[in-house]
Amino acid sequence: MNESCPHLTRLMYVSRCMPSFTRDQVEDMLKVARVFNLQHAITGVLVHGGDRFMQVLEGPEKDVIQLYARIVDDERHIECSLLRVMPITTRLFPDWDMHTIYCPSERLQDISRFRDPRHEARLAEEFTAALGQFVSMLEPE
Repeated sequence: MNESCPHLTRLMYVSRCMPSFTRDQVEDMLKVARVFNLQHAITGVLVHGGDRFMQVLEGPEKDVIQLYARIVDDERHIECSLLRVMPITTRLFPDWDMHTIYCPSERLQDISRFRDPRHEARLAEEFTAALGQFVSMLEPE
């Protein structure tokens, strides 16, 4: 999925999951998600820590927006907050049908910097670089 396409979108959100949501349940959810993502040319990363999710979805605009709407309606996600939607020409995660990173929940608190209104004024390239830095600092458990 290394294609460069003017109609690609990157969407980033954070949410909380039900407190009783286990790692096995996350893995089961991802099995279904990966099949869907392959069928719809969606790539990205899911970061899970404690009761929090942070996810970046990349793919055709219509498919990404429809998938996010399904996520918002999914009872496993609560307090869904859209952080950023932007057009892209190149994927940040071209080979990840949905890579998963598990980390302590306190590491996910750094995501709050992406809510800063100053990011809205930055160029898309700067946001992408900041996002790449955030993801690279996370290490699997």
